[in-house]
Amino acid sequence: MMRADDTQMKPFGAILAAWILLVPPVRSPQGKSDAASHDWPLHGCNAENTLYSPLAQINRDNVKQLRVAWTIDTGDPWVPQPRRQSPASTAPQGANSAARLDAAERQRVIDQAIANLKRFYFDQKVAQKTADILLLHEKNGDDDAATQGEAFAGLVTAQMRDASHDMHLIMEYSQDPLPEGPPAETAESRERYREAMLQQNCMFRKVELLARNVGYLKLDFFPDASVCRSTAKTAMASLNDADAIIFDLRDNTGGFEDMVSLIASYLFDHPEFMYSPRGAPTENSWTRSPVPGNRLADKPAYVLTSSTTWSGAEQFSYDLKMLKRATLVGETTQGGAHAGAFHRIDDHFGMGIPEEKAINPFGKADWERVGVEPDVKVKAADALETAQKLAESKLATIVKVRDK
Repeated sequence: MMRADDTQMKPFGAILAAWILLVPPVRSPQGKSDAASHDWPLHGCNAENTLYSPLAQINRDNVKQLRVAWTIDTGDPWVPQPRRQSPASTAPQGANSAARLDAAERQRVIDQAIANLKRFYFDQKVAQKTADILLLHEKNGDDDAATQGEAFAGLVTAQMRDASHDMHLIMEYSQDPLPEGPPAETAESRERYREAMLQQNCMFRKVELLARNVGYLKLDFFPDASVCRSTAKTAMASLNDADAIIFDLRDNTGGFEDMVSLIASYLFDHPEFMYSPRGAPTENSWTRSPVPGNRLADKPAYVLTSSTTWSGAEQFSYDLKMLKRATLVGETTQGGAHAGAFHRIDDHFGMGIPEEKAINPFGKADWERVGVEPDVKVKAADALETAQKLAESKLATIVKVRDK
């Protein structure tokens, strides 16, 4: 488990927040909302894959009426984001973007970063190597030009990642004093999360049968199973008679391990271990297979990926690939495997450190930084069509073998 002491910030998950506009949406002359009339025709919105949305319901007149709808712990490491003040605001005492960092201040931050690495990083050899690199850069004067807090934090982050090849090592700077932790989860916020998830159908964007009886499930987030178990079971039950199944994770940003295992349960006829590099195994590390009445355990499965597929979606993809249970189609994923805790150095600097790494039963490096490689590499926009052809070809082969 992750550790903390009185001088460190306690470990906690990232806070997922949604905002709600407390005014009616802008309507088009035809009576439809502008957002509804601008559905993305392609993954990424257009042929250029800009991932751009016009957000037509929000404008300069109503943007100030946005309010937080819900917040929830996603299970991923929480790192406070730098917050910028306007020029007219009063800057706090200590390091800020206007004040210059001198050599003593930079050395103090580096010394504390090294101490944290040696104490908390899960791989002591890598921690020592990273510490040595930080000291070498400091000795060579490579940090001297970084006299502003944000620039210095970015430089140290780059140095740590170059040495460790770990994208979850990060130095953060905030002009305002860093908070002691994320907002506490309350019964009210939990209920708002539940309501928001249900309004979004728990991020199950599309569930349907395609040509040749191929099931298709588009999931953009793995929500908390304690809230969305029923929705997930309903979605999977609706595809129970499919002859093959496609999971579309091209827009999936991760989520909860219990939902990863729940969905994977339908693809096995026995409990299967789902490796996660984020810590020691828990009861959620095994699938709940066999699922009573399930007929998908022996059906061909395909997972669609993109360069933005991230975190828990990468776990789902990686494990099914290593277990040879699914064919991955699309692009190499983003590459976020490790997790850890945020350690506050002072009011303005803090660092995220992966503190634990599970043993990989597949005997290979995980997907940190490098991503999960698809079995069939195509552009994300072409992945669904490609997977459909693969599924249809596979089913045709199965029919030939069966009819012999």
